[in-house]
Order: sequence, then structure tokens, then C-alpha cells
Amino acid sequence: MVCSFVSGVTLLVLLVLALSIRIPYQMKHKNQVIKDDSYNRGFEKFITVFQMVPTLLAPIFAVLSIMSMTPSVLEMPLPFWLWIISVVIGALSVLLFFFVHKELGKNWSPMLEIQDDQKLVDTGIYRHIRHPMYTEMWMWSVCQGLILQNWLLTIISTVSWGLLYFTRVPKEEKMLVELFGKDYEEYMKTTGRIFPKFFGRKD
Repeated sequence: MVCSFVSGVTLLVLLVLALSIRIPYQMKHKNQVIKDDSYNRGFEKFITVFQMVPTLLAPIFAVLSIMSMTPSVLEMPLPFWLWIISVVIGALSVLLFFFVHKELGKNWSPMLEIQDDQKLVDTGIYRHIRHPMYTEMWMWSVCQGLILQNWLLTIISTVSWGLLYFTRVPKEEKMLVELFGKDYEEYMKTTGRIFPKFFGRKD
């Protein structure tokens, strides 16, 4: 079992790295002209806000872990090898987070909306996966609670992200088909949703 101090510091470092990647794009997004946000209403808006719960809890639990103040009932001691795997997945998710933002550029948005100059990005990792940001979020949602060895954070982060993912993706792909038409339909045939599609690609 890894001590709580190491677990907390490790997660905080990864959180700071992810935040340093996101903030510049978040600031640029504020200046973007939104053409259509009709998909970002009702349950979609609620579940997006709900997804913020583990985002807020993670640093709090990390600090508690560093101070050895995590309630024992929440602790989930892991074998060292499993903890290391969780850290590697977490580090890879942050690396993927960086490349996805870099590839999207000004096309990035934290919610379902169409920007005035929205473009279909199909280069880099998007050449193989339609939603690599969601790949990253699955990795992060599962591993952050494991890094802290906290079963409550593991469950909350995985369930909240699962709810957002399974309710958002069908609407998002419908929105993109309406926006890009046959170009997006053809793109869907040669790419996987969150994993590369090894069959059916035309190179």
C-alpha cells in the first residue's frame, strides 16, 4: 500500500498539469461567437453541472490525503502494482488531454454548442478516434480515485462521467451530422468513437 501523502501529492500534480492545459483554452473560448447552443439545455446542462462534483471533490480529497485526514471508511488500500498502473493511466490521460486540446484549438468547447467558424477536425488523433477527449475522461474518471485509494471518489467520478457520456454522445453526433452532413457520416465510418477503428478504414 502507498502512503496517503504520496497518493495525495501525485493526484495534485496531475490535477495542476491538467488545469494548466485547460485554462488557456477556457479563456479563448470566452471570446468565441456561439452560433447555436440549442443542444445545451435541460438535462444536458444539469448533467454537465453534476459532472463538476468529482472535479471539486478530487483536490479536496487529495489535500485530506496529504494531511492524513481521509476518513478511514473511505480508504481503499491498493497493491503497489495496481497503484502504479493507475498513476501511469493518469499520466497518459493528461498527455492525451494536451494533444486533444492542441488538435482542437479554437474548435474546443466544454459543452454542446456550435461556434460561428466551427470546423471538422479529422487530423492527428482525430484521424483515428472521433471523441478522444472522452477517451481521456474515461481514463481520468476511473484512475483518479484509484490514485487516492478512495472508493467514494472512484465511484462518484466514474458514475457521473458515465451519465454524461451516455447521454451526451448521441446528441453530439446528431448535432455534428446536422452541421457537417455527409462529411461527418463518412468520417464516422472510418473512425471509432473512443477507440481506434481497425476495420473499415480506407487509407
